[in-house]
Amino acid sequence: METQCSIIDIISALGSIILAILAIWGRSIKTLFYKPKLSFSINTTNDSCVECVEAQSNDSNVEKELQVRLKLINKGNETAMDTISVVEEVYKQGGDGKFFRYKEYMPYSLVFHQSRKSKQHIIPKLSYYIEIAKVKCWQSNTMLREPGTNKSNHKLYLKIDEERISLVELGSGTFIVPIKTYYRCAKSPIITYVWLFWDGDNSTVELKSKFTAQLKTSKEFRSLIK
Repeated sequence: METQCSIIDIISALGSIILAILAIWGRSIKTLFYKPKLSFSINTTNDSCVECVEAQSNDSNVEKELQVRLKLINKGNETAMDTISVVEEVYKQGGDGKFFRYKEYMPYSLVFHQSRKSKQHIIPKLSYYIEIAKVKCWQSNTMLREPGTNKSNHKLYLKIDEERISLVELGSGTFIVPIKTYYRCAKSPIITYVWLFWDGDNSTVELKSKFTAQLKTSKEFRSLIK
């Protein structure tokens, strides 16, 4: 009888210890098995790049643009809470083939396409899109078109700001945009290097055929900058 009571006491004591451990370190233990795993991709042949055309009611002006989005999937088993992506600098390729710091900003947040907000909970297995850039064309049938030509105004812009979609002109050329992504409880940001090329062609051909977007690794980025 005494032996049986001793076993029960031991089991009860162990249970109390386990509950105390879970109360103190439960969240830390959970993160060992449940955690977000964010994966990024971009490709001009899929839904990362969408071409849109909008005509004015008087038919005198046509806006044509290529919207560029970074695709994000959480391949982990835990929601990435309060995820936000920011841009602090842009690099441009020079004549020697190396990239130099072209523009530098205070940290600007990018906007999620679905919610139009800069902060988003990223649920596992679902696809999200971050607005990063656009090629915009203002084509006019009257005043804005160059006399005697069929050319229109095409420029590459970076899309920033959470309160309103602001456009920062990049022009034409080859650029690398480092994007830092944070989420709650992340130890450090995930840095994604987005390589963008726009040749500045003002013809009215399909914009996708003149534009290229891809991701670079951190090693590739370091080898390309001055």
